[in-house]
Amino acid sequence: MQQLIGKTLGKYRIVGRLGRGGMAEVYKAFQPGLERYVAIKVMHAHLSEDADFVKRFHREAQATGKLIHPNIVQALDFDVDAGIYYMVMQYIDGPTLKDEFKVRLQQGDGFDLLEVGRIMGALCDAVDYAHAHHMIHRDIKPANMMIDSEGQVRLTDFGIARLMGGTQYTATGAMTGTPAYMSPEQGRGDKVDGRSDIYTLGVILYELVTGQVPYEADTPIAVVMKHITEPLPLPSILTPRLPQAVEAVIVKAMAKSPEDRYQTAGEMRGAVREAVGLPPGDTLRRHPLRPVTPPPTIAHELDPTTGTFTAVNTIADTDGGTVPMARLDGETLATITPPTAHFSPMLLGWAGVVMLVVLGGFGYFAFGSWAKSDPVAENEPTATATVDGTATAVAIAGQNKSAATATADWLAADSDRDGLTNAEEVDLNTLPNNRDTDQDGIDDFDEVDRIGSDPLKSDTDGDGLKDGFEVSQGLNPLSEDTDGDGLLDARDPDPGSTPTPTMTATPLPTSTPLPTETPPPTETPTPGPTATATNTFTPAPPTATNTPDASRGKLAFQSSRNGNNEIYVMNLDGSGQTNLTNSPGDDRSPLWSPDGLSIAFVSWRDDQGVWVMDADGTNQKRLASGGSGTVYDPVWSFDSRRLYFGSSVEGIEVIDVDGTNRKIITAGKGHNPSLSPNGQQLLYSADDGGNFNLFFISIAGGNANYVTSAPASEIQPVLSPDGLRVAFISAPDTDTGRGDLYVMEIDGTNSVQLVTGPNSHPAWSPDGRQIAFTNRSEGNDEIYLINADGSNMRNLTNFPADDSHPTWSPR
Repeated sequence: MQQLIGKTLGKYRIVGRLGRGGMAEVYKAFQPGLERYVAIKVMHAHLSEDADFVKRFHREAQATGKLIHPNIVQALDFDVDAGIYYMVMQYIDGPTLKDEFKVRLQQGDGFDLLEVGRIMGALCDAVDYAHAHHMIHRDIKPANMMIDSEGQVRLTDFGIARLMGGTQYTATGAMTGTPAYMSPEQGRGDKVDGRSDIYTLGVILYELVTGQVPYEADTPIAVVMKHITEPLPLPSILTPRLPQAVEAVIVKAMAKSPEDRYQTAGEMRGAVREAVGLPPGDTLRRHPLRPVTPPPTIAHELDPTTGTFTAVNTIADTDGGTVPMARLDGETLATITPPTAHFSPMLLGWAGVVMLVVLGGFGYFAFGSWAKSDPVAENEPTATATVDGTATAVAIAGQNKSAATATADWLAADSDRDGLTNAEEVDLNTLPNNRDTDQDGIDDFDEVDRIGSDPLKSDTDGDGLKDGFEVSQGLNPLSEDTDGDGLLDARDPDPGSTPTPTMTATPLPTSTPLPTETPPPTETPTPGPTATATNTFTPAPPTATNTPDASRGKLAFQSSRNGNNEIYVMNLDGSGQTNLTNSPGDDRSPLWSPDGLSIAFVSWRDDQGVWVMDADGTNQKRLASGGSGTVYDPVWSFDSRRLYFGSSVEGIEVIDVDGTNRKIITAGKGHNPSLSPNGQQLLYSADDGGNFNLFFISIAGGNANYVTSAPASEIQPVLSPDGLRVAFISAPDTDTGRGDLYVMEIDGTNSVQLVTGPNSHPAWSPDGRQIAFTNRSEGNDEIYLINADGSNMRNLTNFPADDSHPTWSPR
């Protein structure tokens, strides 16, 4: 949207580009009527075409516009011009708290305790105000805090994490929150309340007094897991002279259980002030910050009065050198003076509503002069990062009416038009400005008055399936076992075979459970751990005549160690590698049947097609011919009676195991099908205008729904046994079929990179705790195992030939 510079949106003239986020381009604009600058978020064009997203965007703008507080960046306007939707905010011509803290540390100084107390007091006050107005931030971090021209700290981006978290527009590498600052309950995906923000404030206080965040790891998911499981490293270990009272505040704010934390941000504010010894009335208003960080400059900024562009501004040091301050989409937007002190940050990139997070690497932290001798270990850079282009905001506080005193008219109104008045929503503790508070796919009104489910809990019955998904599939969201057969709905191949009519309300109309909107392109993925073999096991040469004793606790795979690809099995530790097929043509892509009795595979013997054999390698027979095209990637139905497979000519097809009833499900395209736990939908990848994306489609056929839409092709998806997660490959080049290994939620959110490429063909263990996959980092394909959280990666094969396409036996 660079062409917008120099043009006018409504009454705002665009003068420069500030950055780019997951849902919007951000510009600096001039408002002639008030002779002030504002920041404008211009919604990405593909999102503007989605009416539902536009409504959510508008509702969030309305909600944040009502937050009028001296320490919150306010939304001033929302409008549409020639099909372009935009939100106007205050523009702040100052650094982020992250940048200010970084530069101070580079210069050998940090914030003293009194400054920390004032900063935290202002932030706690802003968060407390927002919570009182039913707004939870969910992504508080120093990069979302601006320092304005008056030395005040302003918190920005309220509502963005929630807005993006309720959509499909966080397809790859995204998460609604930043791992370094994320509460345990947010990391688990639980419903959060204001106490999650209080935990994050504790993390920020920890960082301000030690120079680093409490938890660091090589991958984002590992950081999240530390927040959930590991005890808090005491800040006094890093800063021995830290007052015990300050440490006590941090420990309480960062308690694992929300019940053990401060229950309000106002309560925490008082504790911080007392701990650092701030006298009454000593606030940022009386003692404002004096930033040492130069304000950012904008490349190619238009002068609104002359219509001419300014030169690309840089700030030189005494030696005449300059360094980039931030990069967006590969373009240097601003520069700052290089510091004299050495600084080695560890940056964590996380796509979606993109961010730059300082995780560590400060040489030391200073409380005035007395703390300068306390060392802090320095970290090496481990990852690239993208920048949150929404760091914007100043101007004048808008004229919107404060929502501090809700009127009778407001209480009687229905702000989100969900059928519940604002007063009713206040009583229910649901959000008056959000139709679907728990983001389960059912409006609050329907949950309360029609379904009987909990509007504050996305999975009322606790069976692992969201209420909206269960209703759309004809299941009972109030019962974890709809058909009463003793199996949880999430693990039942046919959970609705004999429905138990316990629902007291009329179910919603059946619909496809996954969104149909097209997500935006994602940012540069966060590199995961380097795929290096960690196992030196060398298997014994295979014997073609040997057969396995049993199928349980094994992996089947393909190997070219005999000259062409054949099917093998091995134990889970890599031992007992045994040959099952020995044909003149390639045998590839094995897949164990759910009953453990058979293995399907693709063979190039005679006419290429889908074959089936017993689990011991006997009774090999062709099931389906490829005809004029190529067939690939068979997948079993849960009753082991049917096979789905991809075809280069027909798309996704299905056939009974006796060779009858072959039919087409998707026309013309479709690869790597994976069956949902209820057996009613297929997840697959398909060519989508030059790159591959992931789609869901009913086994009965019909229209496919997007799961992802990203610049890199996303291929080889496989659903976890509970159907709640997807492992897949994000491949920059589909010709090789290899790329980075990711795991995400079934709805396309919370995408986490586990291993950098070249990887291929992931396969979940039956318990969902491990993933087998193929890696080619050593020049040939090898089979690896990794825990689903990204830990404990190990090599199973380590053979000179190619070993690939692992598949698990059922347990």
